[in-house]
Amino acid sequence: MSRFQSPPDSPSRSAPAGPPCDLSLVICTRDRPDALSRCLRAVRAQTHPADEIIVVDNASADRLTRCICAAAGVRYVREDTPGLDIARNTGIGAARGRLIALTDDDTLASPDWLAEIRWAFRDPDIDAVTGNVRPLRLDSFAARLFEAEWPLGRGETAKDFTFDDFRAARSVGFEAWKIGAGANMAFRARTFARFGLFDPVLDAGAAGCSGDSELWYRILGQGGRCHYHPGAVVWHAHRETEAALKHQLRAYMRGHVAALRVQAQRFPAHGNLRRIAIALPVWFARRVVARLCRGRSPKTWFVFSELRGFVEGLFYPLGPRRRALI
Repeated sequence: MSRFQSPPDSPSRSAPAGPPCDLSLVICTRDRPDALSRCLRAVRAQTHPADEIIVVDNASADRLTRCICAAAGVRYVREDTPGLDIARNTGIGAARGRLIALTDDDTLASPDWLAEIRWAFRDPDIDAVTGNVRPLRLDSFAARLFEAEWPLGRGETAKDFTFDDFRAARSVGFEAWKIGAGANMAFRARTFARFGLFDPVLDAGAAGCSGDSELWYRILGQGGRCHYHPGAVVWHAHRETEAALKHQLRAYMRGHVAALRVQAQRFPAHGNLRRIAIALPVWFARRVVARLCRGRSPKTWFVFSELRGFVEGLFYPLGPRRRALI
């Protein structure tokens, strides 16, 4: 049996191999060998490297990912069920570290990224850490638009998030996405034992997004603590075409609304329901009117795609849920 209990409908995971270690790094990938090679070069060149690097191959179509891992000397784990959160859970189950950092194959870590992650956990009460995510390139219109309107970075000021923040915002819905981005996050291994794993109904491959922020929300809602540490930096390759960004933002909104529904079930309060029923419809109404009256602007460029995602999120099947995935 795994040392972590499984969320509903999650696949079985690989058992940890070998004795415990200080820090495990999990990288999820699928059919992006060039991006993975670049990512691995950066994480292997860290000033304080991970004790183990686990690459979760999330149903790639060929053997290139396995070959890249063998050449880089990192641990390869295959997960045949598509889905980013499913892949994350598989990597977590295989990890030996007391700290588990996660990133994606489309990132490039700064040389001291993992050193900063370790330093951010110096307070034993911190359950999860997120870091700063900066754009790798801004040489396309889509990348510049994404960075201007939907940035993954959270600024240069460190911040703690606690149950007090969660409780204070329950009437309007705590905005867990402001804690950080899934491309740059880390947890204590005991955090998953206490609060559960990522919900596979959310994020890429399923509802579309918010598996990371839903877990942070769950941690805070049960008395845990998250910390944003801007010194832990990775660069992210944003979408380079309008078509790809349009698809991404539709998925983001679908996942966001699905996550609000999940959170409302697990933590009874009116805030998330009010966000779904009032705040988001008002937000969309204003932007649709602005688009129709004044034409496209950065804030309304993909408003109809996001609106479609909103409607899809309202009706996305969540299945039977538990109050917490533990």
